[in-house]
Amino acid sequence: QLLEAALLRAGVGASAEVRHGLTDRIDVATTASATVVVGGDLDDPPHRGVYSARAFAHVVLVPRILSLQAGLGGGASAAGGYLSPDLGLILGYENDAFVPYLHGATFSSIPLTERRLDLRFDGDTDPDFQTAFASIGFRFGVGARIPIGPGVDPDGSLFFEWSASWFQGTDRDEPSDSDVERSVVTAAVGYRQRLAR
Repeated sequence: QLLEAALLRAGVGASAEVRHGLTDRIDVATTASATVVVGGDLDDPPHRGVYSARAFAHVVLVPRILSLQAGLGGGASAAGGYLSPDLGLILGYENDAFVPYLHGATFSSIPLTERRLDLRFDGDTDPDFQTAFASIGFRFGVGARIPIGPGVDPDGSLFFEWSASWFQGTDRDEPSDSDVERSVVTAAVGYRQRLAR
């Protein structure tokens, strides 16, 4: 998050998810992802990869309408390692043709290891030291899923999603430990395939 926000550019990434149903209403899943930050004319750019994994539970509260997700993620980048718990709700309308949904979550990001980076832009003479800091935030998004296969029990689904995240923390590299706000916008396209029935 620190690296991507500091570069003021975009990231391109990919993720994979494995999900298993425990009951008709409870799934557990793990997700692994990798993102590469692109752009940004830094004088001495650090490694641009951001790598993460997340385990979560998905609980149906109201069949076909409302679900809850609780997860614990973590990852690493040039700025160091971090841990990130989250809790959120998904509101949608399950059907066999087109599934629209809204989601919202609260999360925190807690540095586990820290590495101070000089993120000065090319041509600047003064260093711009930045260090990852603990933060809390919110995430909101909209999306749609298109089932592929038999209507009552599809073999897979194609999905599209847009989300925005806002987080805030105390940046110790700013004067007087200033409160800092950041935001990240994400767009995703994916495919989910059923492996077993």
